[in-house]
This record gives sequence, C-alpha cells and structure tokens, in this order.
Amino acid sequence: MADRLRFLGEWPYAAMPELYPAADVVLGTSFVNETFGIALCEALACERPVVASDFGGFREVVRDGETGVLVPPWDPAALAAAIDALLADPARRRCYGAAGRRDVAARFGWDAVVARVLAAYADALDGAKV
Repeated sequence: MADRLRFLGEWPYAAMPELYPAADVVLGTSFVNETFGIALCEALACERPVVASDFGGFREVVRDGETGVLVPPWDPAALAAAIDALLADPARRRCYGAAGRRDVAARFGWDAVVARVLAAYADALDGAKV
C-alpha cells in the first residue's frame, strides 16, 4: 500500500484547493459528532469522489452511488473495498467527481443556503405568536 498512499501531514487551509485535485479519492471516515461534512463538500467541489462513513451529516453531503460511496462506520473491509473499486475505475471517479461538483454547487452554494435559511425564518415566523 505504501506505493499508493501518501500522508502529507498538516497543510494550511489556503492550500486545500491545490491538494484536493491531487487526490484520486477523498476519505471521510469519522464516526463521532459529524453534523455536516464541509471537507467532503470541498472535495466534491474540486471534482474528487468521496468515500465516507454512512454517518451523521456525511449522508447529507455524499450521494451514495452518484458522488461517492457511503460505507458502514467501523467496517474496514467495506472501506477498503470501496477505495479499491474507485481506484480501479478512473471513469467512475471522473463521473462521481463531476456529479459532486454540480451537486455541491446546487445544494450548498450561497444562493441555495440563503434560500433555505430565509425559508426556515419564514416558517418560524408563521408559527410564532406575536
């Protein structure tokens, strides 16, 4: 595995737009306190496919079989199989990456986020007693 995996250590946040495109696959393997997956959004925005734990907010970000693969948390065999499958299929990686960029822009771009926040405020105000 040493010839296929490289640990780069800590990098400044500003360098991430250069680092994500260098990855064949981006992993999100957390299983604790993940209310969202901003790093996964960033990877998808850089057209990188994602393999992530089917956990918490990761399921909101990764569309299994469309933008990446969700695997059961604490299942190293499933994680390894998903990584191997994507590494063996460059066309699938490109497809997931392109779909990920479109999906993240549509669902998590500022226009979409602002619209959801305003709708939540409107719903809250409709239910509020004045």
